[in-house]
Amino acid sequence: MTKPYGVDIYISRDIDLTDAKLAVSEVLRLPVDNIWDGDAVAIGEMLDDGVPDSWAVFWKTGNIDFPIKFDIEAIDGRDPRLAIGDLRRALNGDIAIPDDSSENPFAMILFKENGTIEKTFMDEA
Repeated sequence: MTKPYGVDIYISRDIDLTDAKLAVSEVLRLPVDNIWDGDAVAIGEMLDDGVPDSWAVFWKTGNIDFPIKFDIEAIDGRDPRLAIGDLRRALNGDIAIPDDSSENPFAMILFKENGTIEKTFMDEA
């Protein structure tokens, strides 16, 4: 099995969940049927028909500023990390991803609606 490319994307509270799902589907060319609510469906149920080439699961984080986390995985060769800028523009709001260069598990890279990027920290939920 090919190792998937993956990224966790945190969506700001200013972005509607329905809009976020649509943007993830359109920008990453991910079938809407492969985007699951992790709070409502067991992982086993998501993969009843086998492992799709690309998928996303979203969860409520409990964080005030970034209440939704999308865990996006792609096996078919498209690295979703390369589409962060396009996704931020499609969402028309702030998104954040974990800062893998930091030892702090709450360190984030914030992609702001105005096009700037800054390092920040997410409050522990």
